[in-house]
Amino acid sequence: EATQALRTLAPEDSIVWGTVDTEAHDRYGRWLLYLWTADGTFVNLDLVSNGFAEAIRIRPNVAEWDTLRAAQAKAEKASLGRWGACGR
Repeated sequence: EATQALRTLAPEDSIVWGTVDTEAHDRYGRWLLYLWTADGTFVNLDLVSNGFAEAIRIRPNVAEWDTLRAAQAKAEKASLGRWGACGR
């Protein structure tokens, strides 16, 4: 479901733009990006808001932490996506 949600937001070959916070990579070399679609949709926020992703904080990258954590709390309360799965 999460993969499909991402494919809907940003289909293959679509244009997205991203920004880095303080550090561009985690300790495993993975990119740490905030992504937006061409129409301005904040991909990270959309996925968290709909329960398709979990808000995680990878310090020192905390610029969007409060926004993403608040969105997750709302998704949890509404039992959206992963927060409604398995009778949670």
